[in-house]
Amino acid sequence: MSVELRSEHDEPTRPRTSDATIKALVRRLTDRDRRIMHLVWRHRVLTTNQLAALGWNSYNTAKQRLSRLYELRALDRIRPFTHHGTSPWHYLLDTPGAEILAAEEGLTLQAMGYQRSKALAGATSSNLAHRLGVNQFFVDLQAHTRNEDHDAHLHWQTEAECADIWGDICLLYTSTLPTTPYV
Repeated sequence: MSVELRSEHDEPTRPRTSDATIKALVRRLTDRDRRIMHLVWRHRVLTTNQLAALGWNSYNTAKQRLSRLYELRALDRIRPFTHHGTSPWHYLLDTPGAEILAAEEGLTLQAMGYQRSKALAGATSSNLAHRLGVNQFFVDLQAHTRNEDHDAHLHWQTEAECADIWGDICLLYTSTLPTTPYV
């Protein structure tokens, strides 16, 4: 089962990437924009609220800058369908943004592992709620460490990064857990 998209997002297409698009984007990116792009790439999808907590002190400023990053094609966004109210924008890395991140690392898009179709699939998959929940835990920790009163240095690894490091050890551990709760 996949997440439904709002009607205006049935076919989330963007214009093809051009050299002019990338050059315009590179000229307008700040260090914070690059950090946000890296975070979105690592975590695959982050909401407006999550990104605001990670990079800004003001929600309105975050909304404006994220909207601009969308217009510049650094990020793409979707808004999953909900029966009540509206859901926040869900941001993912757009192709020009991925090309810039790949070039900064001396990689091609293929070597980086970016495919637009996979980025969209991850943002609309049935495990979106799980991914956003895990990402929210990271966001809460990271936002807490942004406070000057805390001298914490958070080193977070995503679920995919942990799987790359430890493979199926997590699956082995969870399969040995008791199926009935302790009394």
